[in-house]
Amino acid sequence: LLRLTNREVLEVEVADVKQRLQCHRARVRHLEVEIGRAQGRAELWRGAAPVSRDDRVQAMERELAFLEQAARLRDRLDEQRRAIDRLRFLQEALQAR
Repeated sequence: LLRLTNREVLEVEVADVKQRLQCHRARVRHLEVEIGRAQGRAELWRGAAPVSRDDRVQAMERELAFLEQAARLRDRLDEQRRAIDRLRFLQEALQAR
């Protein structure tokens, strides 16, 4: 059997943390783009000039739906950022060993 030293285990753990950080950062970039899209779509519906009352209600519902989507995406973005902070702390702790 192959015997691993503590140093080798730490190197593998640090590499794992770096990989997870990259994944979380990519997810943050994706969520930021999606939030921008959702807000842009909400703006389009806000600027709509519907003729009938039903059209106005429908436009307001669609605007609200996109605003709610943006809010959910912001929550997920916050979760990703917190995960990145935890992983950075873990990475620093591992590298300090």
